[in-house]
Amino acid sequence: MLRRAKKFKNIIKVFLYSLAFLFISCQTTRSVTVFNDYKEKTITSPELTAEDDGDAYIFFRLYNPCYSSPLNVTNLLKFGISTTNLSDIFVSHASIGFDLNDDFYGVTLGGKQQLKLETCTDVSDNPYMSNCDPTTSEQYVYALKVSRAEYDATRKMVQYYLKNVDVKYSVIQNFPYSAYSIRRKFFTRKKHQDFGSKKLTRKHYNIYKDINPKKVPNKFVCSSFIAFVLMHNVSSIQDLFISKNVNYRYVVPGDFTEFPGMIKLFYSSWDDYLVAAQKFVSENPDFAPYFGIKAANNMVEFQTITQVDNPFKSQYN
Repeated sequence: MLRRAKKFKNIIKVFLYSLAFLFISCQTTRSVTVFNDYKEKTITSPELTAEDDGDAYIFFRLYNPCYSSPLNVTNLLKFGISTTNLSDIFVSHASIGFDLNDDFYGVTLGGKQQLKLETCTDVSDNPYMSNCDPTTSEQYVYALKVSRAEYDATRKMVQYYLKNVDVKYSVIQNFPYSAYSIRRKFFTRKKHQDFGSKKLTRKHYNIYKDINPKKVPNKFVCSSFIAFVLMHNVSSIQDLFISKNVNYRYVVPGDFTEFPGMIKLFYSSWDDYLVAAQKFVSENPDFAPYFGIKAANNMVEFQTITQVDNPFKSQYN
């Protein structure tokens, strides 16, 4: 009887979350916020500063997209992700970048190559983003400090996928992904809901099969692509995934906020992204090399290169 009452209570919760989603998820106002996370963390952890030439930052943009039409079918996916979100921000999409200019990369539906450039201030060239309202859509930027070798390897793998692999958004993957997220949010005790909790990990999953794939995988959702790339190239993330036996397929956008070493930088509407980035850099000059003309020139090279070596090649020999 108690078990039935608990299940009914959880169903009511889902219903209430649905109402909240419909009425408040896109009622935003344009604003820019620079967070103090970087300054506060570097006081206690000086190794996080951007001064060491041997290190670099990888950036992550987490989105709360607001679709121009409330009837857009993608709203169903956004509802599912956001309703089961456990982070302190409301997000349903994620992308990865290597500077703070408006040039991140994410996996979305639309087009032959579904790993695409995402530009918040000009959504016209991206089928997914063009369905969104940039004045009410929101974004948060985070950073992760890594070694220069890890930065280069991560950048190279994203570049390889962009130039050599027809990446597909995995609609099928959304079903087990959603089931996992619902179980985690509504049917797991709060003390066991943390990222990588043993109560949520399938014991029979063998992470080493994904670390050493027999062939190059090409089907992802937005967050699983980023998790896969980090798992292969950033030692701290690989160690985390191995120690907790994390399946990258079940990483949701909000989970990135909980990754060790992740720093929350700034927030804005999509329209105001460059304003927010400029404000952040002016207040945190350590990040100046990641914003502006120099960073833009590096990205031009990233986008125009035609031949990228297979980063998995050594695993097949």
